[in-house]
Amino acid sequence: MSNAPPSQSCVFCGSTEKKTHEHIWGDWLKDYVPGRLSKHGYSFQEIDRPGQTIPPSHRIRAGDPLNSQVKIVCAKCNNGWLSRIQQETKPILGPLTQGQPAVLGREAQEKLATWITMATITAEYLNYNPRLVTTTQDQRQQFMETGKPLIGSRIWLGYWEPNRLAQQWLHTSIAVYDEAELPNVTHYDGAPQTNTQVTTVRLGKLLFHVMSSTDPRNISQWDWRDDPRARRLLFPLWPIRHQLIAWPINGMLDWDVSRISQAYIRRLDAIATALGD
Repeated sequence: MSNAPPSQSCVFCGSTEKKTHEHIWGDWLKDYVPGRLSKHGYSFQEIDRPGQTIPPSHRIRAGDPLNSQVKIVCAKCNNGWLSRIQQETKPILGPLTQGQPAVLGREAQEKLATWITMATITAEYLNYNPRLVTTTQDQRQQFMETGKPLIGSRIWLGYWEPNRLAQQWLHTSIAVYDEAELPNVTHYDGAPQTNTQVTTVRLGKLLFHVMSSTDPRNISQWDWRDDPRARRLLFPLWPIRHQLIAWPINGMLDWDVSRISQAYIRRLDAIATALGD
């Protein structure tokens, strides 16, 4: 079964009432990270077999990526609990994007992780393709009911010292299954439904890296063993491990962002290639 809801339904509550445009990052963020681009590019890529990567497809969209909107949420959700998440996170997130010194306690960490989860879920619909939407209706409903990050998800924070790159959203959807599971998986054009996603986003001086899966085993053991520099630059936000996070942390450079966003993909490819799968 596809992870994407019917096109006429709200992705969270399933209502068929008229949907509104939802700002992925929140319209208020422009007060902290002004959108200056008149157009922006985006690309997507599919990996069907290890070592057999289809060249990326590139598209151009009008406007700055920070102004991105998707029409997938009903007015009740958009103006209700989703709006509350935005308002509760605003005094925490805004200063972080500007690199202002801050200390995040457990409550602030959870609110920030919840906002990041919301943005990650809705951003999956920027390039609408049912096969590439990894979160299920059950997961989206769980998020709506609990107001907490998805079960088994993992989030890291990074401090980006901007050089030349503009704001960026890097997203990869992957199908990660045991061989025995594949016969029971919905397939699109011969390719299985994706069930694991990796998202890396830069907003001002804040970077966050998110991993989630319908099978938490796919990401539970990920420890950046292939990238010691990422271990030093990224700070675990979720699940909460520390009483306090002192911000800013060690700064990363432009080239760190691309490397970090692809680390998990490279590891999966190496494993599959070694197994001859």
